[in-house]
Amino acid sequence: MKKTIPVLIFMTLMLTLSACSDKEAVVEESIADKPIMVKQQLPDVKSLATLSNYVGTVEADSTINIIPKVSAEVISANYIVGDHVNAGDLLFTLDDSTAQIALDQANAGLKSAQAGLNAAQANYEAGKASLVAQEASKTATQVSAYETLGKLDTTGQQMQLAADSAYVQARQAGLNSDSAHETYDFYNEQIEDSEKKKHNLQNADRQAEAALNTTQQALSQASGTLTYLNSIKTQYENYNTPGMTPEEWLQSMGFADAAALYKAIAQTEATVAAAKEGVETAAEAYSTTQSALGSLDSALDQLYLQRDTAGNTAESASLSYGLAVESSELAKKQKQDFDNYTRYTITSGAIAQAVGAEQQLKATGAQVKAGGAQVAAGSAGVDQANAAVASAKTALSYYNISAPVSGTITAINISEHNMCSPSQVAYTIKSDAAVKIVFYVAEKSAQEMYPDDKVTLEKDGMTYDGRIILVSNELDAGKGLYRVEAQLLDPSVSLPYDSTISLRAASRQVKDALTVPTDSVYYDNDQAYLFVNDNGIAKRKDVSVGLSEGDVIEIKEGITANDLVITSWTAGLKEGTKVMTDNKISKENIVVVVE
Repeated sequence: MKKTIPVLIFMTLMLTLSACSDKEAVVEESIADKPIMVKQQLPDVKSLATLSNYVGTVEADSTINIIPKVSAEVISANYIVGDHVNAGDLLFTLDDSTAQIALDQANAGLKSAQAGLNAAQANYEAGKASLVAQEASKTATQVSAYETLGKLDTTGQQMQLAADSAYVQARQAGLNSDSAHETYDFYNEQIEDSEKKKHNLQNADRQAEAALNTTQQALSQASGTLTYLNSIKTQYENYNTPGMTPEEWLQSMGFADAAALYKAIAQTEATVAAAKEGVETAAEAYSTTQSALGSLDSALDQLYLQRDTAGNTAESASLSYGLAVESSELAKKQKQDFDNYTRYTITSGAIAQAVGAEQQLKATGAQVKAGGAQVAAGSAGVDQANAAVASAKTALSYYNISAPVSGTITAINISEHNMCSPSQVAYTIKSDAAVKIVFYVAEKSAQEMYPDDKVTLEKDGMTYDGRIILVSNELDAGKGLYRVEAQLLDPSVSLPYDSTISLRAASRQVKDALTVPTDSVYYDNDQAYLFVNDNGIAKRKDVSVGLSEGDVIEIKEGITANDLVITSWTAGLKEGTKVMTDNKISKENIVVVVE
């Protein structure tokens, strides 16, 4: 009896606990089955950007026409239209052989003028010494004679300079003659090559013509056969001669039955079609070789004309070379005559001057005065020769033409080995844009910037809108950064050149990104995820996030543009939770209301 009561108590407790457990299960099931209210939206497609601050410099712009100052042959033409050049970059060079000769001649003239001045000064000093010597003693007369002999060396130097100058001219004329003959030989080689090409084309033309005749004959034969077969077909189909059936008549014509005839006609029609195609192909090939022969004949005519012109030039250059050689030999002979004859004549005169020193005393006084004037004239001659050398150097600099400004080449009107002149615009450069703001960024930022990207500029409290016009793909060696150029949207705004300006530009950006509200993205350790409404059930989707801007964030992977993203948070929101919403979302032209 005592053991029964505890057993009853235990059973009663178990029944009570079981009832409570069932009640809690019903409550939990009731809560789980009840949908929670959420907000949802489709992902939005937009462009995102992260802005950074930079400091830029304002640069000027203009269009520059580069016109050569001399007429000469173009030796090298650098760059092409569209290239960007910096101030000082070598644009093109001209044949400066004539200017170099002029500089050599100017230097020779300077040496000659200096020698003349030296001679005049020596003569002046000699005259004064001679005057003193004549007044004092015989010794002074001897000194004057020695000084006169000294002038012979100066004269010899002058004549040697003249001979050297003539030799230089002859050498240059020889180079010009060699160049002209090389040009003539070049055109001869071009003509020989073109004649070989013409011979080959003529062979190809004859082959194409033969092929055309062959295909035309084949077409004619096939057409005749087809006409014959069609006539047999017509006779067969209309045959009504007594004593022989159409089939027997057809067999007498060599055909087993009508099917054999029709098959032969079909085969012959195919042969005719193939023959026509062959004729068209052969005709096109023949026309092509004819056209090529015509073009080559025209090119040969031009080459013959150019060779004749080059031959005339070579002949003229040879004549000039011969004249220059004669001039050089003449100058050399004059110097030899001076050394062999004139020097002795002047020496004799100096001795005679020493003997007649007393009689020439008054005349020497006058000569001293004249010698002073000669020195002044010689000094003026040296100044003039120096000016000529400076002018020749300046003229020589005209043969290497560099870009005066940085900018983009928009036109080139010269080409190598052709002549250019001061009446011709050689290059046109559009300098870097007016009100152009130049700033420098790191490589990663440069990769994220594109032309036409918007920028905001600020200077002296004023804000301006602008856009990027150039992002360089080359590292600036001096700065270790990449050059970026921007331009104001309002062309009427004027900013001082070389001044600094603050600007904000996108250092990171993504275009046409799939975005959702930032608050709708959650994180499980380092894994980003969000919930989507999948037919009234909350589904977790792990995503890869990217750039964020304001209250939206880029979703790189994990959802599509048609997923209904749950944008509101509720304590009960988890995987598998039933959800409902009161906002209607247009999804692929279908209105979806989830309850």
